[in-house]
Amino acid sequence: MGGKYHDMKALRVEKATEGQLLVRRIYFPRIVGMGLGFLCVAAVFYQQRSPLVFWILAVAHGIIWPHIAYIVAKKSRSAGHAERCNMLIDSFMGGMWVPLMSFNWLPSLIIIVLISMSNISVGGTSLFFKGLVGHLLGGIAAILLFGFHLQPQSTMLNIAFCIPTLIIYPILIAMIAYRLALQLNRQKNRLQETLDQVNQLSGLLPICASCKKIRDDKGYWNQIEAYIQDHSEAGFSHGICPECARKLYPEFDIDAVLDAGIESKKNNNP
Repeated sequence: MGGKYHDMKALRVEKATEGQLLVRRIYFPRIVGMGLGFLCVAAVFYQQRSPLVFWILAVAHGIIWPHIAYIVAKKSRSAGHAERCNMLIDSFMGGMWVPLMSFNWLPSLIIIVLISMSNISVGGTSLFFKGLVGHLLGGIAAILLFGFHLQPQSTMLNIAFCIPTLIIYPILIAMIAYRLALQLNRQKNRLQETLDQVNQLSGLLPICASCKKIRDDKGYWNQIEAYIQDHSEAGFSHGICPECARKLYPEFDIDAVLDAGIESKKNNNP
């Protein structure tokens, strides 16, 4: 029962650590992605002479929100779950920007695609489809709150402000993926080294039936202590078992000595 409790506790600690790592890993890409997305949205708002409330929402989501999301997830008891909720909030807000930009096709497409990329990289297809639902709900909420306006044409200004996002964010995601691949490869190598050390003493060992020496791969016979020390991280300390002590020291009452030692241990460890 105690072992199962400790295993569950260790699993919770491991999940908490993974969640914290996820929060830290997403923090910087979210700052960059939201900042670049803000540029795309701002260009459209500038052209459309959008109301002040649109600009306030854009600044809150594009500039302030990444830091709030980081603090909330970092302080949460389940950092990984909190971060996934933050990403669904990103999806909802991304869906809102599409109607607020009057469905301007290029920035709308870029924002939806980049948020979907982030969702897939963290939660796979499950978070991707949840994000699509978030986009849809955000779009419906924006239409209900601010009305429906359709101006899908993208101007050169929109294209100019979208180009940095098309270049910088995919490169950033590729760099993060490369770093994760290197980290995974290092962990794989460490695991392989550990397995190699474990496998060094696996299988059948040819041992002498008389002197108990072990024959190595080169055909030489080695003392068992030397062989194990050479093929593992184990060390040896020496003592004498009761049977050998009786043979080597027949003049001593070995059983009396053993009983005295056992009694002494009981007295010292009540």
